[in-house]
Amino acid sequence: MNFKINYFSLFLFFIGSFYSCKPAVDDTIVDDDKNTPIKIIDCSSIEEDEAPNYDCVLDNHAAETQYDDIFHTLLLALTQVEDSTKARNFSARGVLHPADCWSSLEYDTINKTIIVHYDSAYCQEDEQLRMGEINVSYTGYIKEVGTVIVGTPVAFYVGGNLKRKKIDGVITITNMGLNSAGKYVYEYKVKDGKVAFDDDGTISWETTRYWVWEKGEETKKNYWDDVFTVYGSAKGVTRSGKNFEVICDKDTPQYYDSKSNCFYLFNSKMAIRGILNFKLDNEPDLTLDYGSQADSCDRKVSVSRCNGHTHDLTIIQ
Repeated sequence: MNFKINYFSLFLFFIGSFYSCKPAVDDTIVDDDKNTPIKIIDCSSIEEDEAPNYDCVLDNHAAETQYDDIFHTLLLALTQVEDSTKARNFSARGVLHPADCWSSLEYDTINKTIIVHYDSAYCQEDEQLRMGEINVSYTGYIKEVGTVIVGTPVAFYVGGNLKRKKIDGVITITNMGLNSAGKYVYEYKVKDGKVAFDDDGTISWETTRYWVWEKGEETKKNYWDDVFTVYGSAKGVTRSGKNFEVICDKDTPQYYDSKSNCFYLFNSKMAIRGILNFKLDNEPDLTLDYGSQADSCDRKVSVSRCNGHTHDLTIIQ
């Protein structure tokens, strides 16, 4: 995904990057588990107009979007195989040709495997090219409690010749059953995730998040009535080499609505509500608030420092 901010924001970004790397107080403690020093930051010493370092916000969003894309791809591919094999009286093996944004699905219901092929597949929903494969194994179908789906990208690229990204890692989805409101909950893990930009470094990213299927689960083939809430945590390293952690509480989850202009079927998904809390190395904590973007989807978020000062940021594909 490509991001753009205006030149003034870009100027603030670089100024913030320079100053935010300098801890306001040189107090140091030691993490007993890692035996590494952790700087304590005095938030009151931060200037009110000092812009945050947006690296962690932008890179977390870039990684989150790519792996959320794969999350939906795995559910969609398994649904296509389930529907097709039932229609064919449970044909054991086969190939499903162009559907949605892939070139073909090669499935084997005996060994419970799927290969999602992208032969330079162009997706109209997000105007992105995709190349490579996603290898999938599964233990059951998506509404069967306890089902585990594992996806592994193989030479998988998103984007054209410019701003192309290579996606690696292991993605695991587990159907955790119904919550107290009767909604399906899916545990979603990414291990050893890496988003490598051809011309702009690599993001390392891992997560354990919980996707709650709030609406639309009755119509598996109609993706445009889906609503998900998502909570959990993630951690990673930005392209500039900064470590970060993200927490999204269950009480203020990310809210994804497929009817919103912020939601595309495969790429550039953006929550329309929710709060993310970032913990950074040698820098003050940040809080990202999506606000309410259900109608206009201006893709603006507010980023607050731990001293309460707030800055606006626009995240654009």
